Amino acid sequence: MAEDAGAADRGAWSRECAVFTRYLTGAPPADAVTAHYLELRPTIPAGPTPDAVDRMLLSVARTSPAAARMADAYCRIVRPESAVRQALVLLLAILENSPPTDLWLNRSAPNGPAGVVAGVAGRLALFALLLGAGIVVLGPPHLFQRALGRR
Repeated sequence: MAEDAGAADRGAWSRECAVFTRYLTGAPPADAVTAHYLELRPTIPAGPTPDAVDRMLLSVARTSPAAARMADAYCRIVRPESAVRQALVLLLAILENSPPTDLWLNRSAPNGPAGVVAGVAGRLALFALLLGAGIVVLGPPHLFQRALGRR
């Protein structure tokens, strides 16, 4: 029975790696990235066992790169130490040290001051939009789960 749970976890983590890699890079993960992620994923969460809110946020984030982006924005403000954020940080560390994504993630593009300001403004606007969507979509179930947990 425990082996079945481990296989199920590995399957979920493999899909999670694929979705989160597409969110972070726009491309599927290399086999080595998936292997490293599966090796290190059992270390998450660093801390107590995920509660119902963390499990809900992870299940939403695993559905698609767009859902992962929304869950990331929501968790960044509302639940910064969530398992979602920990998994994304772990994967980003792996991607930064794995070819070919290391070159893409560590590059710098010469844009000049106006390009930098426009890029930051665009990212801030996208973050605000995603945070608003996250509050509308993830806020009510989050509050509901917390209310159930207090009973």
